[in-house]
Amino acid sequence: MLGDTDRTPLALHVLDLHALLSDAGLEVRTIALAPGASGGLDQAVPVLGPTSRSAATRLQLGREQRWADVVVCVGPASAAVQRRSPGHRRVASVVLCTSGPVGRRECRALAAADMVLHDGCEPPVPGAVEVFTATEDGDGVLASDELAATWGGLLAAAADAAGSRSGS
Repeated sequence: MLGDTDRTPLALHVLDLHALLSDAGLEVRTIALAPGASGGLDQAVPVLGPTSRSAATRLQLGREQRWADVVVCVGPASAAVQRRSPGHRRVASVVLCTSGPVGRRECRALAAADMVLHDGCEPPVPGAVEVFTATEDGDGVLASDELAATWGGLLAAAADAAGSRSGS
């Protein structure tokens, strides 16, 4: 789940991850909470609502989560929206956290996630798994091809953590 449809290096990596997981036989749907300022991915990624924090967006996100086993939120702000959507407790959540300051609301969302994958986001999240490396311009990139091959295991671990949390 992207925050918006802006064409960024991280968003492009998410689309690469989508293709990788689809090729591995998993059912994947990549969505954006809202349209982006500059766009670029409007044709490739469906938008849930007019703004990332609108009631319509949260309601549609709740509908999207009904069939999902795991939701991967790109950034703590997206995780905060996911945490406030209907049905968020029924699905495992993984947060991809890139470098940058994280506010109080986002910290609560990170703490509630089943798994946090980061590149050194501040403040650090206890138990987070570091999976990104920073490029010279500060954009997050996947650390290696081997990492991409482990996504199925990471998502399964998040689903197991959610199952343990809910007692099922």
